[in-house]
Amino acid sequence: LDHPVEAAPLALLDSTSLDFKDLAKADIVHPGRVGEIYEVTHNPRHHWIYYPEMTPEEGLVIRGYDSHAADGVSFTPHTAFHDPRTPDRARPRRSIEFRAMAFAPLNG
Repeated sequence: LDHPVEAAPLALLDSTSLDFKDLAKADIVHPGRVGEIYEVTHNPRHHWIYYPEMTPEEGLVIRGYDSHAADGVSFTPHTAFHDPRTPDRARPRRSIEFRAMAFAPLNG
């Protein structure tokens, strides 16, 4: 991570604009096992937010699962995408993803 993102910026879907009917289940195939993820189908009501030119000093926390989600959606759809304004000789996007879990007390 030694330069700002020039190609394939990250976009997050505002989960308040998502309806569960907009989701389609899809297999994700790993060596030795098959998992399942959701793919998002197009809906003109979706509100996407994207982060162009993120720097190595910037980061995002993305909700992977929330059992008590106030908006009824327990995760945040996200993707990288082709931005038509990408310069011809843009360096490829480099990124790191890691996952963490946080637990709240049962009586909290």
